[in-house]
Parts: sequence; C-alpha cells; structure tokens
Amino acid sequence: MTNNKQWPSDFPEGVPPEDAVAEDIMLVRAIKKEVEIPTEKDFLPSYKDTEQLKTRYRRQLVMDIADDPDKSPDELLEKYLIELKDNSRFYAVSFFSDLSELKSRVPALLKSKNAFEAKISKDMGKHKGNKGHISVWFYEGEYPKGCQML
Repeated sequence: MTNNKQWPSDFPEGVPPEDAVAEDIMLVRAIKKEVEIPTEKDFLPSYKDTEQLKTRYRRQLVMDIADDPDKSPDELLEKYLIELKDNSRFYAVSFFSDLSELKSRVPALLKSKNAFEAKISKDMGKHKGNKGHISVWFYEGEYPKGCQML
C-alpha cells in the first residue's frame, strides 16, 4: 500500500529528518484550558503559531527590546524565525511520551493548559524522540482526532 500523502509545501528539504519514524504511538500534549475538544489549530508547529514563538522567546524579547527599544516585538520574532529556519524541530508539533514526562519537564505549563492524550498513527506523519519530548511532523491536513483529556 503506497502513501499518497504530502508534507506541507513549506517544509524545507530535510524535514522531517531521515531518522524520523512512522509508527503508531500514544503521546501527550498540553493544550489551552478553554479547549474541550482539540482541533487542527491546537496542533500547529512553532513556525505556524506565533503564540508559541512569543512564549518561547518572551525572556529573549524583553532583553532584546531593552537593548534596542526601536525594534518592535514582531521585528524581533521575524529575526528568531530566520534563526530557527534550519532546525527541523521548528516544523514539528511537540508532544511528550506520557503525563509524568510533561509534568516533570514543564510543570508550569499545566497552570494554563490541560494535558490530552493523542493517538498518532503511522499514516499521519513521522516522529522522533525517546522517552520525554517527542517531535511529530504531520502530513498536510493531518492531526490527532478523538483526543482524551487526562
């Protein structure tokens, strides 16, 4: 059986990395508390979700704005985007191997988000990572459906 699915057209060459695997796996993701049923927008990779970027670079933004107050946060985010462009994980969606890994690695995240368990099937994309943080690259239009809140 052949796979006719396509990677997003804006993935650069080398994304996903060659050592990413396609297999069925259960993973955990933190999603905004107000979400009861996750949708495609809850599984955006960093490069498509500026809120993730702002959260990730909040501390850096504060320091950079202090150094150059004439630059806007959006200009600085654009700079960060250029720096991240060659990092394959920037095009992936972040998950954790289980709830205990999520709690131990980013406990503050669960103050504003709920944990959801998601089944990632091999026909949805590829993933890379061991116990702990897992990066998942989804084919165009694919995302986990039927997630369960933990």
